[in-house]
Amino acid sequence: MEENNLNIKDENSLETIEVLLSMEPTMETLLLSSYFLGELFIHTLGGEWYYDQNYGPSIKNIGRISDFNRKPYRIIKNFANNPQNESIIRPYQAIAGTVKIL
Repeated sequence: MEENNLNIKDENSLETIEVLLSMEPTMETLLLSSYFLGELFIHTLGGEWYYDQNYGPSIKNIGRISDFNRKPYRIIKNFANNPQNESIIRPYQAIAGTVKIL
């Protein structure tokens, strides 16, 4: 994280994640990016890790909202599969907006 100036309390770090994934979409980068996104959810919006049988490590109770859960790996994988049309930032901002409204 330090090498790329990533901060788990700053959504602007997602821009760096998108650049890294565009340059090097390896499985290791996908997994590390997924964990970073999960920690960003937890540190900025609240929530906790849990293990989803189908999707692996996931975040539950985002914003301390019961059953408001997301799967960071899916967000990261969608972006890696189609970086020209997908985003990591937009889903994060949509989730943050939902938390603020509720």
